[in-house]
Amino acid sequence: MKEESKQGAFVLEARNLSVAFRDGKRAVEAVSNISFTVGQGETAALVGESGSGKSVTSLSILRLVERSGGVVSGNLFFHSPKHGAVDLLRQSEATMRSIRGNEIAMIFQEPMTSLNPVLTVGYQVSEALRVHKRVAPSEAKREALELLNRVRIPDPKRRFDDYPRQFSGGMRQRVMIAMALACRPKLLIADEPTTALDVTTQAGILDLIRGLQEEMNMSVLFISHDLGVVSEIADRVLVMYSGKIVENAPIRSVFFAPAHPYTSGLLHSMPATAASFGKGVPLRAIPGSVPPPGTALEGCAFASRCEFSTAACETASPRLERRIPGSSSESACHRAAELNGALASSLPWVEADDAASVRTA
Repeated sequence: MKEESKQGAFVLEARNLSVAFRDGKRAVEAVSNISFTVGQGETAALVGESGSGKSVTSLSILRLVERSGGVVSGNLFFHSPKHGAVDLLRQSEATMRSIRGNEIAMIFQEPMTSLNPVLTVGYQVSEALRVHKRVAPSEAKREALELLNRVRIPDPKRRFDDYPRQFSGGMRQRVMIAMALACRPKLLIADEPTTALDVTTQAGILDLIRGLQEEMNMSVLFISHDLGVVSEIADRVLVMYSGKIVENAPIRSVFFAPAHPYTSGLLHSMPATAASFGKGVPLRAIPGSVPPPGTALEGCAFASRCEFSTAACETASPRLERRIPGSSSESACHRAAELNGALASSLPWVEADDAASVRTA
């Protein structure tokens, strides 16, 4: 587990970001008024259940949700090496084309559907170099071969002219990483890059992203529902629920002193092995289900599923803010300060002094 954040100057800052889609005559919010930052060289992880708004958030950064009818509001400030500090939501499409794949790159969730099946892998990796760096085809091929070698594709010269169907899932994901890093982006968005991969391949992909990030001093927004994976790569965690960020905290605080009952619920839902925590540790599922998108709620969206909810939780929506004295964690829970010790001590891996030391760090 990573222990220290590398956050310095912000590379990306979202302010009051909302994304809505039309459902007949009404607008349904998929992301509701969220704010967060990604620091220089930092890995910020966006986690939550399926449907919480993680992928919609990532696509809105690149202004891709507009193509599927999404309406985005708020601000997305990006420190662009070419354009300076810009609000991505207010740039021309021409400017966005120069930023997408060049300064902000994305590894999409499913490489088999993201790669073009009728184009060779080599052509697809070198395309970004030809478009953004305006290099000759021969130079683009040379750099593409170097990229394939760096992401550990065996015998890249031979595989250059192969098609995606000729690669395994792990190798296709490596190709996606090579494409994303072709222009040495300032920000990499990785949307579930290890989903459906076996544990060994998963570890290799994470090691690869970490190594290339350190080499390029690149920032990463890592999207996942797997907290085990997040513990291996993240500096900071943004926990999403029902289109909102409910906790924003350093990685150690999330695992040893969670500041929101939903975060605690996610941690309890992780399979606890007998070897790690002793036999008889129960696997606790979060009761109920996520409210359907567009549901009108006056209070906390998690209240109906939360064992700690009170009448105030049903009537007043809590803001994301620092609620625990001495802690850098932000929480959207009315009772965060009151429950902090109880949420931490209920976790099977937390020793008596762990939570206190994390809170005061």
